[in-house]
Amino acid sequence: MHGTQNQVSSRVWGRPLLRTKLRPNQPNPSSGMARKPPPSRAAAAPVPAALERLARLAAAGTVPDRLVREAQKIIAEWKADPGLDAGTLRERLETLRDDLAAGVADEAEQAGDVDQSDKAVARQATSILRGLQAVRDAVVAEMLG
Repeated sequence: MHGTQNQVSSRVWGRPLLRTKLRPNQPNPSSGMARKPPPSRAAAAPVPAALERLARLAAAGTVPDRLVREAQKIIAEWKADPGLDAGTLRERLETLRDDLAAGVADEAEQAGDVDQSDKAVARQATSILRGLQAVRDAVVAEMLG
């Protein structure tokens, strides 16, 4: 490895990903004494992470059925969490539903402002709106079922 022996470099496909200097008395991550990584962002803030995941797909023009499957996958992950009680799950679903409803309202307003003569932009706005509506409806159905 180039540089001082205090440097750690992670590599994927031969390219460096991370280069950090170790502080004195800090275990070397490659020595097997590495600290456990902090919880993921999704674990720390599950609803915002879920919304971001869905928004990225919607913005990419993903079809509504695929967005619904992704929402169902997210909900299944939450249900599979053994540390999550029914009340917390219900709160997450309610928050997700409310945030999606607000997103649908915002997207409907934005879609209404789109210049309809620009067919591609109008199609994309309509696609995003339909996708968000489908996801919102799927979350409501999950709450009722």
